[in-house]
Amino acid sequence: SIVYAKFWPEMERDLLRCHADFVLYYDQCNPSIGRQTSPEIGAPRDFTSNHCGVGDPFFILSPHGYESRLAPCDTGHIHVLSDNSTKFIQQCWRYFSLSNDFDFLNYVWPAMESTYQFMKEYDCEIEPKDSLPEARGYDNAHDCLGMWGTDMYDGGFWVGALEAMDTMAAILNKPIRGEVRAWLEAAKRNLDSELWDPAGLYYRIDTESDYNTAVFSDALCGQRYCEEYGLPDILPRWKMTSHMRKVYDVNVAPNLNFGAKLERMPDGSNVPSGDRESYEYWVGTTYYLAAMMYRSGLTNEALNTAYGAYYPVYVANHLAYWFNTPEAWRDG
Repeated sequence: SIVYAKFWPEMERDLLRCHADFVLYYDQCNPSIGRQTSPEIGAPRDFTSNHCGVGDPFFILSPHGYESRLAPCDTGHIHVLSDNSTKFIQQCWRYFSLSNDFDFLNYVWPAMESTYQFMKEYDCEIEPKDSLPEARGYDNAHDCLGMWGTDMYDGGFWVGALEAMDTMAAILNKPIRGEVRAWLEAAKRNLDSELWDPAGLYYRIDTESDYNTAVFSDALCGQRYCEEYGLPDILPRWKMTSHMRKVYDVNVAPNLNFGAKLERMPDGSNVPSGDRESYEYWVGTTYYLAAMMYRSGLTNEALNTAYGAYYPVYVANHLAYWFNTPEAWRDG
C-alpha cells in the first residue's frame, strides 16, 4: 500500500518481508484448504498468493490465489493469479526506491528472483518464445473478462516487473542481470508489436480471445509504478498516450458521471461476451487512469475521467457511496 509505504514504512517493509518468506517457505504439502485446489498436484512454489491467513497464517495460503482451473503450459501446476507475482516485484521496488533500505532489498531479493523464475514458465509460446506470459482465461484479477494469449494486463505488469528486476539486479550487482535484461528487451518489443493496433492507434486487450480488439481501461497498469518510481516506460510514451485518448473516447466520454468502463469494442458498443466485468466501472481504475492521463498532458480528459469516480461518491447523495465506496458500479 502506498499509504503504508509513505506514512508507516515499517509496516510496508514487514508485510513485504512476510510475503517474501511465503514465496520461499510456505507449506507445499498442504494445499487442500484452497478453493478448487487439487491436493494431489500440490501448489506451485515461488508464486505470490493473493492473500494469506487461513488455517496456519504463516504456512498455508488463503483460498483465493491458487486454483486448479488451468495450468501454465500444462506443467501440472495449480492455476495461479500471475499478476500477484509481478505486483510483488514492483512493490518491493517501490519500497526500496522510497527508503533506500539495502537490508530490505537483500532480504527480499531471493524471493524476487524465485518469483521471476516462476513467471518465466508462463511463456508458453511455441518457439520462438516471445518472453511474455500466456493468459489462459483466469490468470489475473480480471478473471471474469477471460483474456487469452498475450494480453495487455499481464504483459504490462510483467514488463514493469522486469524493469524493476533489471534495476535492482544492477544495484546489487547480481549476475542474473544479463538474462533479465534480455527478457525485458524481448518482452517490451513483443508486447508492443503483438497488441498495438496501427489503424485504431490503441493497444488491443489480447491476442486470442473472441473479442480481442476490445479497448481496455486497465491496459496500462504495469506502467504505474514505472513512471511514479523512476523506472523506464513499459511501452513507447506516444502510443500509451494515444491509447488513453482512445479509452477516453470509447470508455469514458459516453457517460461522464460514471468514470471509465472497463472495456468496450472500438466502435463504442458493449463487448458481446456478457462477462459481468465488461459492464463495470472500477473506482481505482478510474482514478489511476485519470492520473496517468494528467501526467501525459491529457488534462481535460483526466479531470473528466476523475469526475466520473467523484460524482457517484460525493455528489449523488441517493447512492450513499461517500461512506461505503464499492469496488465498482455498473451502468445497467
